[in-house]
Amino acid sequence: MKKMKKLCSIMLALVLLVTCMPAMTKAAEKKDSIPTKARIYYSDSRAIEIELADVTQSISNIKTDNKNVFAMLTYASTSTNSGKNEYAIGVRASKNGTYTVSFDIVDADSKKIATKKVKVYAYGSPVKSITFDGKKLTSSELTGKSANVKVALESGNTIKKLEYGYYKVTKKDNSTESEIVYKTFKNGGKVTFGTKAYTYDYTYTSNYDDTIYSDHYFSTSMDIPTYIRITYTDKYTKQTETTELYYHSYVK
Repeated sequence: MKKMKKLCSIMLALVLLVTCMPAMTKAAEKKDSIPTKARIYYSDSRAIEIELADVTQSISNIKTDNKNVFAMLTYASTSTNSGKNEYAIGVRASKNGTYTVSFDIVDADSKKIATKKVKVYAYGSPVKSITFDGKKLTSSELTGKSANVKVALESGNTIKKLEYGYYKVTKKDNSTESEIVYKTFKNGGKVTFGTKAYTYDYTYTSNYDDTIYSDHYFSTSMDIPTYIRITYTDKYTKQTETTELYYHSYVK
């Protein structure tokens, strides 16, 4: 009988161990996500995006190494329920240069755990020129329905992928919503301009005690956007970066 009880105890322990292993493995796999490099074109409100694995930790004491660059916390979102613990640091530079932004990781009692440093490359746009049917636009306004678009980058940058984006309007049970969709194109290839403005239309109706209640919300824009998204290897960071250019026509 004692041997049987001991055997049952061992089996129960093994079952519990196997059951807990996925959760333990998942917790062990989650690590801090902190970049070592960041690329900005003078200013970016989310230049440095951070995710901490421990929801009891946060960041503080943000500093820069030069008077020509300013940095501050611009975003924080923490949830002990989901384990989400995200932050963003905005960076603005008044002159071209390579700078260092540092910050502390602190615990729930604001005690410093570690200091992290991110090298920030603050230089102008990598885009040297962009032409529509062989012509440079003097503004962001588009005419016509499409054009052959060619992108040239500054020396040292290499194009990896080109996409154009536009609003797609979808209708659901009680709402109409807009979302940006992207399609790839070859450099010098045809880009079809957007035809839809941002739109959100929502209606909710309920019946309570033989009385009908209705809520309606509507929002739209007077501009019809077309985005040119460029994914490239950056001259400074040597990493894959993305920049996006905005063009538009008007609702008529």
